Amino acid sequence: MIVNEDDIFNRLQKLNVCKSPRPDVIHPIILYEIAQQIAYRLKLIFENSFRKKKLPVEWKYANITPIYKKSSRSDVGDYRPVSLTCIVCKIMESIIRDYIMSHFHNNKFFSQKQFGYIKGRSTTIIVAYYGYLDGVFGTRWTNGCY
Repeated sequence: MIVNEDDIFNRLQKLNVCKSPRPDVIHPIILYEIAQQIAYRLKLIFENSFRKKKLPVEWKYANITPIYKKSSRSDVGDYRPVSLTCIVCKIMESIIRDYIMSHFHNNKFFSQKQFGYIKGRSTTIIVAYYGYLDGVFGTRWTNGCY
């Protein structure tokens, strides 16, 4: 896997600077502002991590924050946990994810029937499509979303 300095720089430039600092206490605005100066160094860190098959220990920490989702704020079950992890590690994860997705697309590992987790092919599209077919042919379709 090849790590590209320009790719790292572009990802740093897309950071949401309004987000909170993470366990490493580095605010996203700092990474955004010094993106050009640190892109090459991050490239070296990422390559070293791939070569050694290890992550820096600090990247494994997370701040878990409960986020309210519905109904009663006094009910513990109405909150979901969100992990705030190191932004630099998330950038590396996104590079790996994009590499894997590209490999799968280029080698046609995804079925034409795969809709979830693929850019531009949401499960909403497939439900709408089968709803359209149901209207045209007047038949009942059974779908499963996994």
